[in-house]
Amino acid sequence: MHAVLLPAIFGLLWGCSQVAMGLSFKAMGVAFAFSVMAGLNALFGSLIPLLAFARDDLFRPRGLMLLVSIPILLAGSWLYAKAGLRREKEQVTSQTSCAAPTTSFARGLALCVFTGVLGGFINLGFAFGSDVARKSLDLGANPVASTYAVWALVCWSGVIPNILYCCYLLSRNRTWGVFAGPSRRRESFLALAMAVLWVTAIFSYGAGATMIGKYGTSVGYTLLVAMTILSSTSVGVLTGEWKGTLPQTRRLLATAMSIVLVSVLVLNAGGLF
Repeated sequence: MHAVLLPAIFGLLWGCSQVAMGLSFKAMGVAFAFSVMAGLNALFGSLIPLLAFARDDLFRPRGLMLLVSIPILLAGSWLYAKAGLRREKEQVTSQTSCAAPTTSFARGLALCVFTGVLGGFINLGFAFGSDVARKSLDLGANPVASTYAVWALVCWSGVIPNILYCCYLLSRNRTWGVFAGPSRRRESFLALAMAVLWVTAIFSYGAGATMIGKYGTSVGYTLLVAMTILSSTSVGVLTGEWKGTLPQTRRLLATAMSIVLVSVLVLNAGGLF
């Protein structure tokens, strides 16, 4: 029961963070909120598994490279936030209604911190679900497929607060009728596509972390967060999110992405030792 409950509880807390993430975007703007959340996510999501399962390796080459890469990633995230705030001021029209802060800085920052810390709990649920994965192996699953049993616990627990909050909003705003609207097919397809892409990414991370070994849930998760920042920013640039910004702002963005890339290189350098 302990082996099953622990990843489920971490998944439930992670689900709460996903509800808070939307509120954080609305409160602080996407750029600032995302950078704070990504940094804290990487910090807690990667260090706790290392301290729990490989504490003796913390000051060995692999652990040291992880410790060095995290502040570099945080620095890149901070510059990304700075560039994002400049973008929001320079663009005549914002890309999303979530861009403009709508609450006090202290409350918004508290939401970002809450989301960032608990956002890493998806990785803790995976890391502390190792007994479930081992049982799956005993029952005949291969090392990659054995991770699916853990994700089933984490993700099904995480969906509970999201469904409850969505139902609350739909009832409060009396907007259940949008599901029968003219754009329901397009919106349903986009939602399904987002779900498939996300699940594919998280399952791939689980498989890769298993292949890495005992460092997978620490080194692998930091790499996941860093690549999320790089890929999402790159897609944003390609789709025109940064149009209408000054050259200085785009250079700041390029610097931030370069620093995040350096953190990835430093992190992977640990594998050479």
